[in-house]
Amino acid sequence: MASQRLHDYSWLRPVWPAMQRILTYRRRTQFDPRWGLWFWDNAMQSGADNNAALSNAPGDRSAILAVDASVFAMREYLAMAALAGHLGYPGDARRC
Repeated sequence: MASQRLHDYSWLRPVWPAMQRILTYRRRTQFDPRWGLWFWDNAMQSGADNNAALSNAPGDRSAILAVDASVFAMREYLAMAALAGHLGYPGDARRC
């Protein structure tokens, strides 16, 4: 919000590569290409207590395909695309 009000996003430039690595890591570890959906690593990440559909089985990490995880990921990609646009990185904006 401060960047928006000040019209200054320059503070993001030094951390931009790290922010991109976070997206890459999450896509590699929390995206199921078979279903095209994002998943939680374990039931604790979902915030839903006592839900029989959630699992903590270490052998089935992608058992929790979740609407909230997919929406959070989509919104994060949209935010990164907007930030890339403000930073003057049109290629990064298109990739997000």
